[in-house]
Amino acid sequence: MAAGDVTISLLDELGVRLEDPKERKYTEKVKIQALNSAILHACIELTNGYLGELEVVDTSTPMTAFALPLSALASGTPFTGSEGVIMVQNGSTGGRFMTRMKLEDLKKLENSILASGTTNLIYYVYAGSINCKNGGTPTDPIVVYYLKNPATVAIGTDPDINTALLDIVVDLAESLLFAADDDQGRADDALSSAMLQIDFLNAMYIPPFGIGTEGDKRYRNQTA
Repeated sequence: MAAGDVTISLLDELGVRLEDPKERKYTEKVKIQALNSAILHACIELTNGYLGELEVVDTSTPMTAFALPLSALASGTPFTGSEGVIMVQNGSTGGRFMTRMKLEDLKKLENSILASGTTNLIYYVYAGSINCKNGGTPTDPIVVYYLKNPATVAIGTDPDINTALLDIVVDLAESLLFAADDDQGRADDALSSAMLQIDFLNAMYIPPFGIGTEGDKRYRNQTA
């Protein structure tokens, strides 16, 4: 398939669902805007495990004063901000992975047994930065695994999420456009279809398990 073919297919399907294949009412521009909004909505609602196509890694990025701003990452601030940070790896201490801590748990590090350092590598996200306690130097490099923001679709640019999720995207776009047209009944039906699929997928998702997976926050707990 050529670049942009998927987007064209989505626009055609959306036109049929809206009963406007000739774009007399809903223009191409309006439908593309709805698709982009729908992609963001779907990615926010789905557990991160379904967003593998958005996973990227920045290798050996130096910190400043033991911190790295999220905005300094190569792909920009991660999708959903701090929740988009999947894992952090120390770039100068044997490549060991670091354990993520919540702000409210940092006081535990005052305990000499739990104290952070070269044998207990810790990071936490605060004020838009990844902050590390690794027992090294303030400019040590770190490796950051995170979710980039979904691509903005356009003519010639396809979505970069899993194609299995695109039916959900069309449902959400359909709901947005019917709602804008004051056809709330059909908007609710399309939204219900999308959310049923999202709820099913989230309920079926089995997160990674094993040593270190819980501490690394590899998945977002949707039931908490």
